[in-house]
Amino acid sequence: ERETYLDLLGRFREQQIRENIEVHDKIANDYASVHGEIFNEIEQERLSSALKESLQTVNTGCKSLTALDYGCGSGNITNQLLNLNINVVAADVSSHFLTLVRQKFSCERLSTLSLNGKDLTGVEADSFDFIAVYSVLHHIPDYLAAITELARVCKPGGVIYINHEHNDEYFFDRPVYKEFKS
Repeated sequence: ERETYLDLLGRFREQQIRENIEVHDKIANDYASVHGEIFNEIEQERLSSALKESLQTVNTGCKSLTALDYGCGSGNITNQLLNLNINVVAADVSSHFLTLVRQKFSCERLSTLSLNGKDLTGVEADSFDFIAVYSVLHHIPDYLAAITELARVCKPGGVIYINHEHNDEYFFDRPVYKEFKS
């Protein structure tokens, strides 16, 4: 029974990954224009401030930081990091998003990485000073495995920055959310 369950789970996850790639390849060019909850002045200022604050805590000893934008999508975080003079590896499962990012932000400090949706095969351990994950984890069938992989490729003293656009509950000022945030 356990082997059957694990086999079914594996096939289900593979299907989710294929569907995720297919959908994101289709929407890549229009993504930014339909996501006002992300691409607005207030969220962009909040995000910029949070990234700057998080980058200040990196303690890897490197003068020139290298960041991984995990699930880069249309390049929101990539753009923020490039504006902060960080070397960026923009990574995504969608080849269309990666093409879009290369076209939008063509510079020497940018490279791209095609993800398989399961792990970071081919990426050496301790590769990145900073890893940014913004509004991505809900797309990943096994997000705990993804977090484990991110920890593997983050240098000692590096920072993994995980952020998700806020839901309506965030604005109700509930003590449990304050405690979680702290």
